[in-house]
Amino acid sequence: MQLADEHRLRLADPLSRYLRASPWGDVTLCQLLNHNGGVPDHTQAAGFTDTLLDRPARQWTTAEVLELVADRDRDVVPGTAYSYSNTGYVLLGQVIEAVTGGPARCGSGSSNLSACATPASPA
Repeated sequence: MQLADEHRLRLADPLSRYLRASPWGDVTLCQLLNHNGGVPDHTQAAGFTDTLLDRPARQWTTAEVLELVADRDRDVVPGTAYSYSNTGYVLLGQVIEAVTGGPARCGSGSSNLSACATPASPA
């Protein structure tokens, strides 16, 4: 929220303003935060839970997480209904990185929207 307060982004902005190649470019930052953007949840993707159980220490890259849902249909039409999506946090982490030019971080004193659920990104 600090980035919005600093006028570095607007919650009404579409995702495409920051991530041009995203298949969910019409979804707004606010919709991602409110879980009504329709972005599929990668934790519900086939095989994800099995992989977590088999390899709990695995570090997922952002690209790997997004690939899990890249070909899935939207859960809802953006803005019409609630549909929780951890993938929205991954996308918000990418937005933070695009705006700040640095890695998304979470915790006290962070200037991020909500990056704590963002998987590890390659250096």
